[in-house]
Amino acid sequence: MQDVQPKKNKLTLYIGIALVIGIFIGFLCNKYYVGTDNTKIANAEVQLIHIAALQKPYLLPKNVNVYNKLNDDIKKITTQKNETEANLLTVANETIGLGTIKLLADSIKHMQVQLALQIDTTATNYKLLVKQKEIIANQKTEAVKARDKKLDWFTILADIFLRLIKMIVAPLVFTTLVV
Repeated sequence: MQDVQPKKNKLTLYIGIALVIGIFIGFLCNKYYVGTDNTKIANAEVQLIHIAALQKPYLLPKNVNVYNKLNDDIKKITTQKNETEANLLTVANETIGLGTIKLLADSIKHMQVQLALQIDTTATNYKLLVKQKEIIANQKTEAVKARDKKLDWFTILADIFLRLIKMIVAPLVFTTLVV
């Protein structure tokens, strides 16, 4: 008997080369094709962080003790409301339970109003910062949408490539493992 050496399959080599070329093309496309969009998004994120830092002084409470007490009370009442809602089916008279839930919800709303009064967001500078933040956030959203629209074709190509790998390589690996 003659010992026959199996032919080496070059498909794996071609797939590896295609992967390397794909990574290189992806890098170039990311840098040049959607690079301006990525720069806009990064700049928007930096500006949003800066605006948030400028807003912090306006968000400090007038009276820290009252603010913390209201926060603690809201947490306690929210926990009590959640427990009452969870035990609603075990109560003999559900109208009492529903009344309690409504009372607790109203208390939470009232305390949230009191909490909001502790922070002064009526200053003109604060309102300008909020508008700036909204404008920048909208611009960032538009840049993300534009970038995603540009990248749709690449997503489709990547999906096709991965499906081809599954169709071609998976049976080859399975046959070599079985044999």
